[in-house]
Amino acid sequence: MGFVEKPPPEVAATLLASGAVWNTMVVVTRAAHLLDLYRRHLPELAAIFDRALGVSSRARPAFLQDAYRDVPDADFCRDLLMAADDLWVHVWPSALGWSDLGTPERLRAWLAQATRTAPVRHPRMPRLRAGVSIQTESA
Repeated sequence: MGFVEKPPPEVAATLLASGAVWNTMVVVTRAAHLLDLYRRHLPELAAIFDRALGVSSRARPAFLQDAYRDVPDADFCRDLLMAADDLWVHVWPSALGWSDLGTPERLRAWLAQATRTAPVRHPRMPRLRAGVSIQTESA
């Protein structure tokens, strides 16, 4: 058995019962630090990112679409994160639970549910509301 991406509940239960392990990755970083990692470990991709930053926001989608053809094959975990020697790794406490917000549809559904309940939140965390994006300080 190899890697199984987002298995349905019944498949996940079978996998766990057979001794499989569950992998969850949450990356929290400043964009500038991530770009620096690309510059050190995947410089060809970093060069494309740097050129994209110099293109106007109106022209950037077309630039990225054209540049995508020349993007070298790279694996985010293997070629970037595993190559970095200055990262911290933390274990996600199982008591926190998990929500896969990997698509806009899932995020919208989660936001709709979050607005129907009174979530406990840290006083410095911004309130999440459907249709509102969160902006953080720039790097």
